[in-house]
Order: sequence, then C-alpha cells, then structure tokens
Amino acid sequence: MECFEIKDCPGLTSFPDERFHTPNLRTFSLSNCKNLHKFPNFIASLTSLLALFVNRCPHIECFPHGGLPSSLTLLSIAYCDKLTSQKEWGLENLKSLTTFTIEGGCIGLESFPEENLLPRNIISLHISNLKSLKKLDNKGFQQLNALRILKIDRCDVLQYLPEQGLPSSLNGLYLMECPILTPTLTPETGKYWNKVARIPRIEIDGKEVGEPWYRYG
Repeated sequence: MECFEIKDCPGLTSFPDERFHTPNLRTFSLSNCKNLHKFPNFIASLTSLLALFVNRCPHIECFPHGGLPSSLTLLSIAYCDKLTSQKEWGLENLKSLTTFTIEGGCIGLESFPEENLLPRNIISLHISNLKSLKKLDNKGFQQLNALRILKIDRCDVLQYLPEQGLPSSLNGLYLMECPILTPTLTPETGKYWNKVARIPRIEIDGKEVGEPWYRYG
C-alpha cells in the first residue's frame, strides 16, 4: 500500500499507539475528522512517506512528539484551526521538504513565517486564506534561499512584504484576492514594485503584471 486516506470520520477521536506497518506508504491524508484531537504518533515511523495532507481537522493542536518523517517532500495543512504555525513543529529539520501549503486556520497569526520555522530547501510555498496575516516576516523569508514559487491568495489584511525583499531565487510570484497588498505592486509606481520587478513572472488576480523585458532588465 502506497496511499492511505482517512476521510469524513466524525467518530474518530484518536489513534492507537501501535506502530503502523506500512513500510512503502508514500501518501497519508487526514480529511474532515472533526473530533480528532490527537495526531497519530506512528507518523514518525513512516520512513518512506513523501506527502502528508491534513485538512479540516479543527481540534488537532500539534504534530506527534516524534516529529514528522524526514522523508517528507510535501506538507499541506488546511483549515486546522488550532494547528498554528510554530517552531515546535520541527519543520526546519525536514531536509527533503520542498513544498509547503498552509490554508485557513492560524487564527490570530499576523506574521509568517517566523525565523527558522521552514527548512531552507523549500522550493514552493503556498499561503492561503489566513485572515489575520498582515506581513511576510523578513527574517523568515531571507532564509528561504531556494524558494522559486510563492503563491498567496485570499489574505484580506496582508499589506507588508519583507523589508529586504523576497528571496533572489524566486522566479514566480502569484497573488489572488489580496486587496491591500495588490495596489502596492502596481508597476513602476507601487510601493513594493522595486522589490518584485526582477521576478521573471508575476501574476495578480490571474493576470500577468508588468512587461517581462522590464523585469529581466
């Protein structure tokens, strides 16, 4: 078995502590388990796991004590209200993690990501529907020197980019429904245009922004 999914299980409140004997498991997905309070501890033993999806599990507060498998390349967290980003997640130790998505939840989170939250090898980062997010953290982003794709959507109060700009490795910036930040990225006149003009591809609300020759130059 390479894929395992648990979906729409309102009666599931916890997992047994026994090991999960699936050495070839590549993808694990938890979805819409509204009364699940504890993340399965056996996750740490899934040494071949590549992708982990956690969606609409509003009572999960933290990852298992053993951490997440170092083999992970993709982690997606969506609408888990109590699973707020923090260093205790131990993500900086996931040297294979290249894709990270965080959507919804994180109530009260005004800045993201904090310093040393994410591993330096992240290539693709997707931030979505964080209703309290006001700024992209300067120190947190300066560490992401492998980042190539940044997607941000439905962050209604987001207004500040990192003070030192986005990582020089970035070659794609995609924004959707960020009404306060969008005007600051108006070509040539926007507050932050000079910080993003060098990025080869910029899309805002589905439209490419600026002339490519201007950005490459």
